[in-house]
Amino acid sequence: MTTMTTLTVRDTIERDLADEPQTIVRVYETSKLRTDLVEYVLTDQLAREFAKVLERVVDSARPAGGETDKVGVWVSGFFGSGKSHFAKLAGHLLADTDVGGGETARELFSRLLHPGRTADERLRELFQQAKTYRLDCHLVAFDIMAQHSAIAERNVGLTFLRAFYESLGLSKVIAFAERELELGAAGKHQTFVELFEQKSGVPWEEEKDLASSSALVAECLAELMPERYRTTELAHQSLELAMREVEGHLNIDGVVDRLLRWLDARQRQAGHAPHRLVFVADEVGAWAGRNQDRIEQIRALIETLATKGQGRIWLIATSQERLSAVVQNASIADNRTAQQLLQRLEARFQTNMHLESSEVGTVIEDRILRKRPTAVPALGQLWDQHQQQLRDVAEPPGLELGANYPRADREPFVKDYPFLPYQLQAAADIFGGMRGVRISSGARSMIGVAFDALRTLADRPVGNVVSWDQIFDSANRDNEFADEQYLGSQGLEYIRSADRDVLGEGKPLQEVSLPELRDEQQLLAANAEYSIAHMRTALAAIESQVAQARARVIELYTAKQEREGATAKVVAWRPAEAFAGKRFATEADVDAVFDPEKERLKALVRDGKTVQVV
Repeated sequence: MTTMTTLTVRDTIERDLADEPQTIVRVYETSKLRTDLVEYVLTDQLAREFAKVLERVVDSARPAGGETDKVGVWVSGFFGSGKSHFAKLAGHLLADTDVGGGETARELFSRLLHPGRTADERLRELFQQAKTYRLDCHLVAFDIMAQHSAIAERNVGLTFLRAFYESLGLSKVIAFAERELELGAAGKHQTFVELFEQKSGVPWEEEKDLASSSALVAECLAELMPERYRTTELAHQSLELAMREVEGHLNIDGVVDRLLRWLDARQRQAGHAPHRLVFVADEVGAWAGRNQDRIEQIRALIETLATKGQGRIWLIATSQERLSAVVQNASIADNRTAQQLLQRLEARFQTNMHLESSEVGTVIEDRILRKRPTAVPALGQLWDQHQQQLRDVAEPPGLELGANYPRADREPFVKDYPFLPYQLQAAADIFGGMRGVRISSGARSMIGVAFDALRTLADRPVGNVVSWDQIFDSANRDNEFADEQYLGSQGLEYIRSADRDVLGEGKPLQEVSLPELRDEQQLLAANAEYSIAHMRTALAAIESQVAQARARVIELYTAKQEREGATAKVVAWRPAEAFAGKRFATEADVDAVFDPEKERLKALVRDGKTVQVV
């Protein structure tokens, strides 16, 4: 048996650390869908969120009713929170995707449900209702950052339409895809594929996304559908006209009309089963960024889906930021306009959820940090022997990051070891706060960060804990902190302008140059310059500059709170400015200057503010 002195961190962990978990979940990947389902940790809160999403779509399929214009779902969450994983699974649960082995997504997910837990039982009911109503959902999952192109800059609907056609296995060139639909309706699509390869010597699958193939496509159309395209030349003209229409004239209304026509055709083929189209668009908040025009496009799209589709087309969008923060970040000058835009978005995105950092801690405890039963007593003993020291180092920091972090105690210490109980939640909040709105969907999850940091300690004796620099290095494994996609251009600008904003001069607190020491004269000069007296003077200057910096930071923070409509809690007070130029010849002079200032400070304190002397 492993003794306390030889027990390593690896010995305490149930998971084989050679088995690296899937740390990046892409909504459009299906090859790993079974793993995405099997390894999902369904907490009570996540079960409730899944039920909220599925409930609206399933209700829309209810016989004799179901029309709705509340067709948007906004899923937000901090860095690595699993929002993409959540949105992906929600989409596949609605579509009930085949996952192999004779099972579907709902059947596999049902294994995760906890008997007797209210939200889990509600999910079972929804699965049964979807089956009873014969709900048939076609899923279109894509990363909007990757799919978006210059042609769609003024009409985000084109990005959605291209993603839709791609989900059907058709060309991303919209004009080609629509001809493929025609061929399919005529029962000639496979013949077209074979004819194209015969004429070109290249499979259609390899050429279908190249607009340059239009001449050959036209030849095939004229040959297979002569009643529609009498000559190759007319077929080619038709394709070019269609391409120009897409680029210059197809608007969001036209996009939604095309989607509804496809749904109508599918409905006619399948009979009475209710058909729904579900878009899962990853990183919509990142794509919108601080661009008011893009936010307006999202608003126009969701409103058109709502009013025309009436519950037949759904959009699940993910974002690092809440919907309100996305609008706020657009820096719309007119507050009334910003408020109206937010209200219109929230009216359509009525299912609005934010994945909290507390959930990721629970997930990591289950997937990564679950302890071997034989190791639990040793970790408990470690806590008992070093309880006071561990309480000191594991006490949550006084950071206002919007969360109540777990306090140091025996049970959370054993569960989270080798992390301190507060670290995982705090790390998620810190990295989330660092990130700008433009973030890659390939960002590593907190599960990956925790796993990498754990492996750095795996072979060390029990008693070692994960340090903050190890957590940071794990998150920055691919050096993405240096990438504009991480902090965003605005975040990098904050860094570049920090000196200027804080000190107003763009200089460091104290410049120190290294002296040259090539001869005796330079040595004497350096001795004079770096004497104790000189250093005292320099330190005094630094103290003054630090005071200036502190005051400026407080001013910036106060201004930020006021812009956000919050009440500033800290007020900077500069005695040097308040009393500059004053002269006191009598006691009355002193009272005349100090009393008004004293009353002003008292009023600030009574108002609940903290006065910081700078």
